Amino acid sequence: MKLHLLSKGLLTLMATAALSWGATYGVDASHSKVSFKIKHMMISNVTGHFNTFDGTFDVTDNKLSALKGTVDVASVDTDNAKRDGHLKAPDFFDVANHPTMTFVMKKRDKNYIIGDLTIRGVTKSVTFIEEFGGEIEDPWGNQRAGLTLTARIDRTAFGVSYAANSTTLANELDIILELEGIAK
Repeated sequence: MKLHLLSKGLLTLMATAALSWGATYGVDASHSKVSFKIKHMMISNVTGHFNTFDGTFDVTDNKLSALKGTVDVASVDTDNAKRDGHLKAPDFFDVANHPTMTFVMKKRDKNYIIGDLTIRGVTKSVTFIEEFGGEIEDPWGNQRAGLTLTARIDRTAFGVSYAANSTTLANELDIILELEGIAK
């Protein structure tokens, strides 16, 4: 009995140590969200998200060390079918010509994640603020990690110029990535 408890304790210690060494995680889309928020008429926010996305991220010593992801732009969802249709049109995302958005992390600086964001075929360096949630072992024995990344971008820099510099729609918008991953 004591040997069994000692073995179990040693395995737990080894699993905990492995978590602090890091891992590669596949984004668990059912527990993650890729969303945005933009000012409309400069008095309120319109929010939306994308239903289809994929990615991986690496954690080393309890810090995000790599991230890459792809978003299916046609999966945009603002809870308004007419608006979603307009967002897919050439005025905004131009889904027919640019079906995906991508992000690839290039480096980190303290809790800032810097990488290349591509929207409508235009790639720009973007800085996200990172909030690392940590790594755990779930009740089913899977290793999981969670984090939130937020950034503010100028949509017109990516060619999304509908109603640019107007009071109808702000040029700047917030991107929010709430990611939970399962170790590969």
